[in-house]
Amino acid sequence: MAFQLGALAAVIEFAILIPILKTKLSRLITGVNLFLIFGGLGFYFEIGFLLDILSQSRESGLMILIFLVCLLATAYTRTGIFEAQFSSVHHQKKFSIYYLILCLA
Repeated sequence: MAFQLGALAAVIEFAILIPILKTKLSRLITGVNLFLIFGGLGFYFEIGFLLDILSQSRESGLMILIFLVCLLATAYTRTGIFEAQFSSVHHQKKFSIYYLILCLA
């Protein structure tokens, strides 16, 4: 029941924030919300393989989803993981790549 309520809260948060912030959503919050949505869907529809993944990965599944969101943000957005912390887009992309490499270590 907790995953289902968390998934509902994540969907509501996305529904409110996406029209307002567009691409400036926090990569960390996006990864956590996706984890909650996948977990909620798995428990609500009793999707076996998804429940197996959740039970085996536990907290590391959350970190993997956050990493994947950050990886996609680095590959497909102009600013990468970070929004406006650095003076130029070149630095944002460079530091996003450094961050991903450090996460893998």
